[in-house]
Amino acid sequence: MEKKNIVIFGGTGFVGTAVAHEAAAAGYKVTIVTRQHTPPEKGPYADSFDYKICEYDKRDNLEVVLEDAFAVVNCIGILYETKNAKFDDVHLQLPHTIAKVAAEKGVQRFVQVSSLGVYATSDYGKSKKQGEMAIRKEFPTATMLRPSVIFGKDDEFFNMFNKLSKFLPVLPLIGGGKTVLQPVYVHDVAKAAIAALTDPKAQGAVYELGGPEKLTFKQIYQRMFKHTGRKRILMPLPWAISYVQARLFGLMPKPLLTVDQVKSLEVDNVVTAEAKTLTDLGLHPTPLDEILPQYLS
Repeated sequence: MEKKNIVIFGGTGFVGTAVAHEAAAAGYKVTIVTRQHTPPEKGPYADSFDYKICEYDKRDNLEVVLEDAFAVVNCIGILYETKNAKFDDVHLQLPHTIAKVAAEKGVQRFVQVSSLGVYATSDYGKSKKQGEMAIRKEFPTATMLRPSVIFGKDDEFFNMFNKLSKFLPVLPLIGGGKTVLQPVYVHDVAKAAIAALTDPKAQGAVYELGGPEKLTFKQIYQRMFKHTGRKRILMPLPWAISYVQARLFGLMPKPLLTVDQVKSLEVDNVVTAEAKTLTDLGLHPTPLDEILPQYLS
């Protein structure tokens, strides 16, 4: 029996790599669409992946890579804008085009990895929400996954703060460190994407993905220190000062913090009470303490 083909956009990134391996483990053929000319080889299934190297914002290319696709999982996203990557292009226009071509090609399932940030007033959050709406217009049965901050070996969140804590004696608490987050393990997000492909109830549904714990920004620092053995001073910064700091950091080629990210942190990033969650997909969230010691040192 021929394996069903899952086409993953952003499949060489942090989340996409996990999705690719979970898809292969579940018995699917995995096609990764990437702009990279040297695809990374990571994990036990990497040799079996079919890499399609192309400019995927061009419709003709999309028609080719989606020709025999059973499903699409879109993991493409950016945390901040650059000269060549804008939120509108990456989070709205591109997913809209992918969904449109997928529908025309008869693709049966579409999963969009979005963000719990859709509830924020930041440009990032608004673009994620607009992207969901654009996909829904073209592919009404698409499944939306909205994870909180995602953790795992190659994450940007914990690894960044871990690196900062290695050489900074004082670390800032944006907005006083009171923002509540619900960190979710990257492979739980990936498993949710794969589970959504075969669950009839997932068609047209939205799932909010969070881990088993809700932690303030300050508590997240403290949890990190617990596993690294470091002790650092945590300095609460009022929102006004946080914005000034973000403007300075935003001048860096790869900014540690942007004004838009500070705006995102003004809203708690947690699963809402009425939402469908990991458990509705038959999954149980992985505890933070089970994974952090594996990659923080």
